[in-house]
Amino acid sequence: MQHVSLKNGAVIVKLNRQFYSREALDKAAKEFCNACNSKTTKQGNFFQVILLPRSKGLYRKETGLAFCNFALAAMQTR
Repeated sequence: MQHVSLKNGAVIVKLNRQFYSREALDKAAKEFCNACNSKTTKQGNFFQVILLPRSKGLYRKETGLAFCNFALAAMQTR
Protein backbone atom coordinates (compact mmCIF):
# COMPACT_ATOMS: atom_id res chain seq x y z
CA MET A 1 0.00 0.00 0.00
CA GLN A 2 1.31 3.41 -0.89
CA HIS A 3 0.98 5.99 1.81
CA VAL A 4 1.08 8.97 -0.59
CA SER A 5 -1.17 9.23 -3.64
CA LEU A 6 -2.47 11.88 -6.03
CA LYS A 7 -6.16 12.24 -6.86
CA ASN A 8 -8.25 15.05 -8.38
CA GLY A 9 -5.81 17.82 -7.49
CA ALA A 10 -5.24 16.56 -3.95
CA VAL A 11 -2.22 14.91 -2.38
CA ILE A 12 -3.48 12.16 -0.07
CA VAL A 13 -1.32 10.86 2.78
CA LYS A 14 -2.23 7.84 4.93
CA LEU A 15 -0.43 7.54 8.25
CA ASN A 16 -0.70 4.83 10.90
CA ARG A 17 -2.60 6.00 13.99
CA GLN A 18 -0.48 3.78 16.24
CA PHE A 19 2.61 5.78 15.31
CA TYR A 20 1.43 9.32 14.47
CA SER A 21 -0.54 11.43 16.92
CA ARG A 22 -3.38 13.69 15.88
CA GLU A 23 -1.62 16.51 17.73
CA ALA A 24 1.51 16.08 15.58
CA LEU A 25 -0.54 16.05 12.37
CA ASP A 26 -2.39 19.22 13.40
CA LYS A 27 0.91 20.93 14.22
CA ALA A 28 2.41 19.84 10.89
CA ALA A 29 -0.67 21.12 9.05
CA LYS A 30 -0.28 24.56 10.69
CA GLU A 31 3.37 24.73 9.66
CA PHE A 32 2.53 23.51 6.16
CA CYS A 33 -0.39 25.91 5.64
CA ASN A 34 1.53 28.29 3.33
CA ALA A 35 1.92 25.45 0.83
CA CYS A 36 -1.37 23.57 1.21
CA ASN A 37 -4.77 23.59 2.82
CA SER A 38 -5.39 20.33 4.64
CA LYS A 39 -8.03 18.13 6.20
CA THR A 40 -7.34 15.19 8.51
CA THR A 41 -9.77 12.33 9.12
CA LYS A 42 -9.63 8.92 10.82
CA GLN A 43 -10.01 5.85 8.62
CA GLY A 44 -9.69 2.64 10.57
CA ASN A 45 -6.10 2.32 11.80
CA PHE A 46 -4.98 5.28 9.74
CA PHE A 47 -5.20 9.04 9.59
CA GLN A 48 -5.92 10.31 6.11
CA VAL A 49 -4.55 13.76 5.41
CA ILE A 50 -5.83 15.47 2.28
CA LEU A 51 -3.51 18.22 1.12
CA LEU A 52 -4.81 20.77 -1.37
CA PRO A 53 -1.74 22.50 -2.85
CA ARG A 54 -1.90 26.26 -3.29
CA SER A 55 0.09 26.02 -6.52
CA LYS A 56 0.11 23.43 -9.32
CA GLY A 57 3.84 22.89 -8.84
CA LEU A 58 3.12 21.30 -5.45
CA TYR A 59 0.78 18.64 -6.89
CA ARG A 60 3.43 15.92 -6.49
CA LYS A 61 4.04 12.94 -4.25
CA GLU A 62 7.06 14.79 -2.85
CA THR A 63 4.65 17.26 -1.23
CA GLY A 64 3.07 14.41 0.72
CA LEU A 65 6.46 13.08 1.73
CA ALA A 66 7.47 16.55 2.92
CA PHE A 67 4.30 16.67 5.04
CA CYS A 68 5.34 13.35 6.62
CA ASN A 69 8.68 14.91 7.54
CA PHE A 70 6.88 17.87 9.15
CA ALA A 71 4.72 15.42 11.13
CA LEU A 72 7.78 13.48 12.33
CA ALA A 73 9.47 16.72 13.40
CA ALA A 74 6.30 17.75 15.26
CA MET A 75 6.35 14.44 17.15
CA GLN A 76 9.93 15.02 18.27
CA THR A 77 9.14 18.50 19.63
CA ARG A 78 6.12 17.57 21.76
